[in-house]
Amino acid sequence: MPKVLDQKLQDKLEGRGVEAVRILLIASTKGTGAGALVPGLDDTEPRPSRAEVEQWLAQKAAEERGAQIKRESFRHWVPVFISLLALAASALSLFWRK
Repeated sequence: MPKVLDQKLQDKLEGRGVEAVRILLIASTKGTGAGALVPGLDDTEPRPSRAEVEQWLAQKAAEERGAQIKRESFRHWVPVFISLLALAASALSLFWRK
């Protein structure tokens, strides 16, 4: 089971932003092991390990995928709703015409 990240650490990473943290992780040359410190983030307290940063990035990617699925679902239902509304308006206009 993944380790729960410290709230202070999550706040620090949030403050830097996903893309900036991803760039720091990619540019990291100090070490590639799970316990290695990420340059640019080793000045924060608590000091995040590479594994913690990767876990946070995976969590953010999962949240973004969930939000994208919701947006795509909404975009799918808007034309359906408009079509049903147009169909109902057509039916009502035929009924009132008589």
